[in-house]
Amino acid sequence: NEVRDGAIPPGASEKLIEALKSTIKTGTLPVTAPPAADEPPAISTDFSADQIIVGARQQLERFEQIVKAAKSHIFILSTFVASQDDRCKENRDRMWQALDDACHRGVKCHLFFGTSIDAPKHASAMHELSERLSGIRRTRGYVLAHRDSVESHAKFLVADDGQGGAVVSMGSCNWLSSPFSAVEVSIELTEANAAGAAMDVLQSIIAKISSAGQSIEALQFIAAELRRNRSRMSAATAEPGSIR
Repeated sequence: NEVRDGAIPPGASEKLIEALKSTIKTGTLPVTAPPAADEPPAISTDFSADQIIVGARQQLERFEQIVKAAKSHIFILSTFVASQDDRCKENRDRMWQALDDACHRGVKCHLFFGTSIDAPKHASAMHELSERLSGIRRTRGYVLAHRDSVESHAKFLVADDGQGGAVVSMGSCNWLSSPFSAVEVSIELTEANAAGAAMDVLQSIIAKISSAGQSIEALQFIAAELRRNRSRMSAATAEPGSIR
């Protein structure tokens, strides 16, 4: 009533006044815009030359090393799953064998693909890979092979390092379909803040599919543990009387 009579609430902003006048005139409530999403904070980290992996054979060898070291979880996001040709089949067999060995050790493998082109073909290939890895009774339940596309061309290989840390590899290699015959480039993040931030990005990508709940929870747990361990180490190495 006060607004209708021309009275404006004390301290009202210009935007509020305009909205009130518009509502009185049209009888329509103003549309509120959702708050802008906060951008993730920037992360500063250091890495050495040996964390930049260049080459074909080098990608496969590093894949085997990372997967072999894992004790709890491995996450792979590959744009494609179905092989494009039959070149270097022995290289793909090595990749599959590394994952097979991980499943036998009780490591949970979370597998995703990103393309929306020929998605049924890649979903079928993902099912075949899941069947292969789960072929032995004792490995069932350790493979979470998602058959819905996350619609991203990002390529991730994430795993715990078996020593309380983790490694995140990002680059050009389509891990689940590559014949490992072309030059690829990947960068590895192992520092806690950087690896945790990369895991946050992977979480946001795979969250698009409803079946990813367990994988997201596992990623969140690993990232949180990395950050907690980093905080403990920082506190332990702080000089007496210093403030961090």
